[in-house]
Amino acid sequence: MDAYHVAGWVSSVFFVLSLVGILDQILKLHRRKRRFRLAPSGESVTAVLSLNQFLCHFLGVYAFFVYGFLIARFNHYLVWPRLAATLLVLVILFQIMADRRNLASRLVFGGCLAATAAALLMLASGYRIGAVGTHAAQALVVAVFAIGAQGYVHQLAAIRRSGTTGAISLPMNVLIVLKDASSFALGVAMGVADGWPVMLQNGTNGLFRLSIVSQFYLLRARRGAGGVATP
Repeated sequence: MDAYHVAGWVSSVFFVLSLVGILDQILKLHRRKRRFRLAPSGESVTAVLSLNQFLCHFLGVYAFFVYGFLIARFNHYLVWPRLAATLLVLVILFQIMADRRNLASRLVFGGCLAATAAALLMLASGYRIGAVGTHAAQALVVAVFAIGAQGYVHQLAAIRRSGTTGAISLPMNVLIVLKDASSFALGVAMGVADGWPVMLQNGTNGLFRLSIVSQFYLLRARRGAGGVATP
């Protein structure tokens, strides 16, 4: 088995683990909803969760789901795990919409649902693009990377502003850091021509996710020193 397939399998394993992390986020929201129904509080179910950041998370996995089946060599290691992630993040966006019931969350969920349906139709039709289209797909990935960076900054700002991690799942973020590291290795194995977008996004996203993970421990240290506690 060559380095590409080894990296692909390792990346897939860690990506599946990151899906478990997303499931943990979904279950945490369900637990909070049930708890708040039994004992109402002033905090919303999706408190501190950044709609901006989860939109960026969606766009990140969606872009590579589409990229994986549009490039000349169909990349199963990119397509199928990211399709699963796309659908799971859609569930979180739906939960945010159901909790907040505002125009922004409705537009985000509706737009992401429509984009997913369009991509699935393209995948089912066996649609492929030439070299120019591949460059266009790479440009999409770079655009999503830029959007995603500000989304992470927005999430970090929300944590710092509130002094709590609220509804954010720590296991989800830790597992995504591991996924980003293995996906970066897959990008290296793909070669620079096709793999540089994978290296760019996953390398940078991994650093941002590490920053979010660090907030859990920094806030825990503040709690131990008499600061604001995290739930």
